[in-house]
Amino acid sequence: MELYKKGRAWIEVSLSALGRNVLNMQQTLGTTNVFMAVVKADAYGLGAVDISKYLNSININTFAVATLEEAILLRKNGVKGDILILGYTYPENFWLLKKYNLIQSIVDYNYALLLAEYEGEFRTHIKVDTGMNRMGIPYNRKEDLLNIFNLKNLCVEGVFTHLCVADSRREDDVNYSLMQIDRFDQVIDYLHMHGNYPYIHINSSYGYLNGYHCRTNENFTRIGIAMYGVNDSKSMLKNLHFELTPVFSLKSRVSTIKYLVAGESVGYGRRYVAKSDRVIAGVTIGYADGIPRNVKEGKVLVNGRRAHIIGSICMDQLTIDITDIPGVSVGDIVTLIGKDDFGEKISILEFSEWTETIPNEILSRIGQRVNRIYCVDN
Repeated sequence: MELYKKGRAWIEVSLSALGRNVLNMQQTLGTTNVFMAVVKADAYGLGAVDISKYLNSININTFAVATLEEAILLRKNGVKGDILILGYTYPENFWLLKKYNLIQSIVDYNYALLLAEYEGEFRTHIKVDTGMNRMGIPYNRKEDLLNIFNLKNLCVEGVFTHLCVADSRREDDVNYSLMQIDRFDQVIDYLHMHGNYPYIHINSSYGYLNGYHCRTNENFTRIGIAMYGVNDSKSMLKNLHFELTPVFSLKSRVSTIKYLVAGESVGYGRRYVAKSDRVIAGVTIGYADGIPRNVKEGKVLVNGRRAHIIGSICMDQLTIDITDIPGVSVGDIVTLIGKDDFGEKISILEFSEWTETIPNEILSRIGQRVNRIYCVDN
C-alpha cells in the first residue's frame, strides 16, 4: 500500500497545461528561435526532473539551470539535450562539465582564463553585462570578449545578456531595457566584424512577454516563469494572442476545528485576538513548506469560499477563520494557490502581493515535503 500523497500538503501540476503554454509560445518564436526551458530552482518548485522529462517528450531539448548540481540531477535522470548552466561552477568541479556534456556560462574574464587552463574542450556561452552589474563581461570590454573566442579549450557557442527591468512598463525602465539591448547589439556587431557568429539570446520570460528584441535575430529565448503560466500584471503581453494557463495548484487539509470566545488568542505571539466569538480551523501547511510568515491579509479557499489566515504562520501549520463558511469538516481541502474544485481561484500573483514579494519567490520556496502530483489530460 502506497503513501496517499494528498493527505497533508501537495501541489498539483498539469503537464497538459504546461505543454499548451510551451506550444503556444513556440509558435510566436518562429522556427529559428529555440525555446530554452528554464528549470532552475527545481523548475521553480514544481520538480525539475519530471518537468524536464515531460518537455523532452514534446521535443523540447534545450534547458537552462542555475547550478552544476541541478544540471547533473537532470542528466542522472535521463534528461536529453543541451543544458546551459547560467551561474558559477567552482573550478574543482570543471571536470564534471565534460563528463555530463554541459554548457558553462562565462561569468567574467578571469573565469574564462581559469577554465581555459583545464584539459579538454569546454562548451561555453559568454555572459555579457549590459547594465545589471551582477555577472558577465562588461559590454565595453569588447577586446576581452573577443579574446575569449581565441582561448584554447573553450568552444564559445553562444553570447547572451539579461534584462534587469524587462518586467516593468514604466518609461524609465523601458528606456533602460532599450539601452541594455543597444549595448548588446554593439557587442554582437563587434564580434561579427571580427568573424565570430555565436548563438545569441537576450530575453527571459518578461523580455519575451513585453516584446523586446535585439537587431540580430535571437537563436534562443529563455522561458522560465511564463512556461508555468505565471504572468506579472505589469507586463503588456504584446507578443501573445492566447492566455497563459497556470499549471499548478497548492493545496492542504483542514486538521482541526475550534471555537474561540471573544478575547481568546491564536498561535505564537498572540498575534490574533478574537474581537468576537469565532470558529477557526487548523491547516496542515506552514513556513517549513514555503508559506511566508509575513502573510498580510492572506486568504485561502475552503468549500468554494475565501477564509482569512489569522495569527502567526507556524512551521507546520497555519490557522484560518471559517466562521462564515458553513459545513467545513476536518479533512476538507484547503486551496492556497490555484483553482479549487468549486471553480474558485487564488492566483499566485494575488498570494505574492499578500506577502510583499514576487510569484517567482513563492513558487521556488515550496518545500520538498510538499508532494508534487503530476497529471495529463485525457
